[in-house]
Amino acid sequence: MIYQKPLTVPKNTPLSDPVSVVIQCEAGVITSLRVGFPPGCADMVLVWVTEREFQIVPAEAGTYIRGDDVVIDLSMDYELSEPPFELTAYAASPDTYFDHTLQLLVTLTPSITRTQRSLWTALFGG
Repeated sequence: MIYQKPLTVPKNTPLSDPVSVVIQCEAGVITSLRVGFPPGCADMVLVWVTEREFQIVPAEAGTYIRGDDVVIDLSMDYELSEPPFELTAYAASPDTYFDHTLQLLVTLTPSITRTQRSLWTALFGG
């Protein structure tokens, strides 16, 4: 499954009041996260991703992904196992003069559902 969301970051968005977008997924394992930075970001647009309250990208809390005219492709093996099965991407752009729209792309391998597991167990034992 692939989930894509744009994230528009207005000029001069402070770290103390970042913009955000929720990426609604389903139960499964995130295998990659891509962040597309358009030309002109000049490494001044800062991005981080959380699940619930925990920062998962970059792994170290208080750090950020940045770029300019590049797609950052992060290989992952991160399980979303409990509802609400969503990620929140945050971005700030202190000291910038233009708005920027980033592209976020999540690749996820869905988990087997309880119904599928029950059917498997009923048919083949367990």
